Amino acid sequence: MMEIAKACANLMLAKQTYSLETVWMEGYAHGTSEAHNKIRNPYPRNSHENSYWQEGWDSGFYGEDALYPDYTVELEAIPEVVAMNGRDSGKFNLFDKCLYSFGFAISAVAVYAAMAA
Repeated sequence: MMEIAKACANLMLAKQTYSLETVWMEGYAHGTSEAHNKIRNPYPRNSHENSYWQEGWDSGFYGEDALYPDYTVELEAIPEVVAMNGRDSGKFNLFDKCLYSFGFAISAVAVYAAMAA
């Protein structure tokens, strides 16, 4: 658990010190990698970083030349665990939806039973 917290702290610090060129090259590196469809844009929507990362990913995916070759990024710098958690943040998966629905159904039955008594 401590390793994940340290990796998250390092990732947040790295993202705060990145330039937009580095963000573009990060997207480019993910677009050219074999696992290009397993990572999603880690930056908030409607931000400059999001736009640069997405443009870099598109360029890498379609085989275009890198715009900022001086700012190379290694994919090993971003841990897989953090990337997976960042991708799914704020979204329900199937198990969460089923668990939420089951809890809602039990609550509805309990309220109905209390009102009928």
